[in-house]
Amino acid sequence: MAQLLQGRKFEFDVERAVFLTVLHRLFASGSDRAAEVWRQRYAIRGVETLQLHHLYRAMAWLGEPLAEDQQAGATSLVGNKGYRKFLRTRPGGGFEIDATKIANDARFDGKWVLQTDTELTATDCALKYKELWMVEHLFRSLKSILETRPIYHKCDETIRGHVFCSFLALLLLKELLARIEARGWHVEWQRLRDDLDGLEEISVQTNGRAFVIRSQTEGDAGKAIQAAGIALGSAVRLLDSDASPKTSPTEDRCSAKAKT
Repeated sequence: MAQLLQGRKFEFDVERAVFLTVLHRLFASGSDRAAEVWRQRYAIRGVETLQLHHLYRAMAWLGEPLAEDQQAGATSLVGNKGYRKFLRTRPGGGFEIDATKIANDARFDGKWVLQTDTELTATDCALKYKELWMVEHLFRSLKSILETRPIYHKCDETIRGHVFCSFLALLLLKELLARIEARGWHVEWQRLRDDLDGLEEISVQTNGRAFVIRSQTEGDAGKAIQAAGIALGSAVRLLDSDASPKTSPTEDRCSAKAKT
């Protein structure tokens, strides 16, 4: 992301704005306005100075259209991919049916052909192709589990950014669940989300000393934290009496609720 932002003069941390939006999609979902309010309940490093218009601008940046040389040609306007592959772009604009492509494709009538540039065996390649139903399931999850809709943005750029963050949240969710399953554990996301949401921190001051006390992990929260490779550290941390409570490095990836 730092490379993509080179030459752009944003006065706020775009990475933190995207991080906050994606984290909100995972745990609560909703609009950017809801995310701006939601973050106040949590200790998330680097988002303290973010405002609502920063989130909107981050979404707009994510949704900026590609340059013309990076976009597909006129054939991309045809929604059916099965038909689109038999078209070619005319020199003067538009497109037409490509008879050569039709003739080449006719050689495979009645056969199931898969082409790949990977080093997978024929069996593994076929199995991977049949796993595409999982991808379809993930897109259904965008509408249900992560509640991508409704979308309140009005500009195309911010709408694309909104959907992008939902998809990124979905990828992170899939990766976390895959790591958990690799350890032989089976969890249900909504219950796991509630367990992670129950992880809290309480700031206590006594006799001029400041402490931060973390609650114990409940349910499947510990499994998720282990699978992600996170060390929560001590349940009780001593802070400097003249310094405000500081967030730990793990708080970026954990739902650590801050209470005073």
